Amino acid sequence: MTAVPDDRGHRPAGRALVAVYRDLGVASSVRDELMAGGIEGSAVTIGDRATAARAEMTQELDESLTVFPFVAGTQAASALRVAVVVGVLGVFVGLALGLALFDFGAGWMNALAGAAIVGPLFTVVGGVVGGGIGAESPTGEAVAAQEGVPLEVVIPAGPSPKLHETLLRWAPRRLDEYRDGEHVATLVDERPSTARRLGRGVTDPSSWS
Repeated sequence: MTAVPDDRGHRPAGRALVAVYRDLGVASSVRDELMAGGIEGSAVTIGDRATAARAEMTQELDESLTVFPFVAGTQAASALRVAVVVGVLGVFVGLALGLALFDFGAGWMNALAGAAIVGPLFTVVGGVVGGGIGAESPTGEAVAAQEGVPLEVVIPAGPSPKLHETLLRWAPRRLDEYRDGEHVATLVDERPSTARRLGRGVTDPSSWS
């Protein structure tokens, strides 16, 4: 009997592993292999997207940029792109305002003072706007649990050396460990780190749309 994906979002009791596979067929095959290897059927759950998504979102928040602590990793590239563009614009606006409004003596000092004030202000505003654009963009990255099918396994009390091996052999997109309902570790994540995604987002023009 094939389990139907759901969104219950229960918190695993004890120790549990939550893997995300590309489709229901793969997740069902993993479940069948686990049960054939001695794992009880009641210990395996397919389709709990909320639990899997919570782990990924926790990781995103942990990797949020220090410059924009309110921007999650999936929004980082968009935030930085807009911040750079708006920040550069702010520098030029600041140069003009400094010349027009300040009177520190030399003209270049007035211009630099204006740029030093307006440039960072525009950069922060650009980061906020860019983060919002990244969150709303239909081309933004979805969390693995939204695109795949999660499979949760309650880890038996005794030794189970083949459990990790089986889960990994079927190439999960993510694999997270829980203890008493709390996410404690990400064992597998097929996506590059936030820093790498950020660099790609800035240097790859094709990712700007």
